[in-house]
Amino acid sequence: MANHPIDENHLEKLLRNMPKITDSRNAENIYWSVQTKMNKKTKNKKLIFIPVLSVLAVVIAFILISPVFLQQDHQESKSMDVSSRKDAVVMSAAKQKAQPKKTEKASANINAVQSANDQISKTAIYKEDLGKNNVFTYGVFTKDAVVVPVSVLALKENTDWVTQYKKIAGSLAKKMPSLDNYLPLHGDMKYDAATKKMHIIIEKKDIPSITELFQLNLDSIIQYSFAYQDVKKVDFSDENGNPIEIGELGEVTSKDINKTPHTAFYLYTSGDGEDYLLPTDEKFSNLQAALEAMKTKPDDFHHPVIGQDLSIKVNEENADQATVQFTKNVQLENEKNPMDMIEAILLTAKNFGYSSIQFENIEPLQWNGFDFSKPVEVPLAPNRINIE
Repeated sequence: MANHPIDENHLEKLLRNMPKITDSRNAENIYWSVQTKMNKKTKNKKLIFIPVLSVLAVVIAFILISPVFLQQDHQESKSMDVSSRKDAVVMSAAKQKAQPKKTEKASANINAVQSANDQISKTAIYKEDLGKNNVFTYGVFTKDAVVVPVSVLALKENTDWVTQYKKIAGSLAKKMPSLDNYLPLHGDMKYDAATKKMHIIIEKKDIPSITELFQLNLDSIIQYSFAYQDVKKVDFSDENGNPIEIGELGEVTSKDINKTPHTAFYLYTSGDGEDYLLPTDEKFSNLQAALEAMKTKPDDFHHPVIGQDLSIKVNEENADQATVQFTKNVQLENEKNPMDMIEAILLTAKNFGYSSIQFENIEPLQWNGFDFSKPVEVPLAPNRINIE
């Protein structure tokens, strides 16, 4: 378009020449149409604006409220976790609490089985064991160089008991090498039944082979070997009938066998794990004092066989039979080594010259071959072993 200056007359002329525009609608219709369009625009703007505000409000609310919910959720989760852990601990504790009972019960059952299997056998030899057998007892060394009495039950043979005694000593030496130095094996033995004297003959050539250990324990060996035999005295000579001299001991004199030494028996366990009932050398004035002493350990080798909590009263009015009364009822199954206790008491009573013991306040009355409802005879000899 050319850039001409505006002429009002010319402009007016142009406007007049333009086509005329007419509207057949009346004024009211035109107003309603305009108003409707305006309302529609306003409504659309509100519909668009309100969702935006709603979303914004939700976002703000979420930002403000979510920490609270998160914290509560964390606390609840933590609480549930702690609660779960507490429940787990309680359940675990309950299981653990129940488990020892089961274990203790199993242990008790095992102990009962061990008690029934390991502690029911008598270790001594009794009169009822004899039948067609003879009893032979020997004082021998253990691996700890401790002298213990051991006894063998063997069928009677068509020979005198001294011959069989030596024969068994030879068999026993194969099982217990300490018997290699046993005096009768190096010489001869002669027994006088009338005087009950055992005469041991040691040849001169064998005397130097007698060890110092044997010399120092000669008295114990002789006492243990013949106290349970029908022997009252033991003497020694060489093959010519002359007294013998052994090392530092000098001349070996005759020895009386003490059947009632007033000593107490204890439990001794050798270095190879073998258990023996063994007396000490300590002498006691009466059986009551001896049994009281058997509650404590006198040295490194002898162990107590009567519990410290057991109170015992002994009635020794009868010269042949003593009464051992427990002041409180004793259940043998509850004692640590009941067989050792009973047999040690019986062997100790034998050392005081008693032939039987009446036990009181002890249960059960029938127990592993013992009948405590009546007097119990003391053993013939301690520490039975088998040589087969």
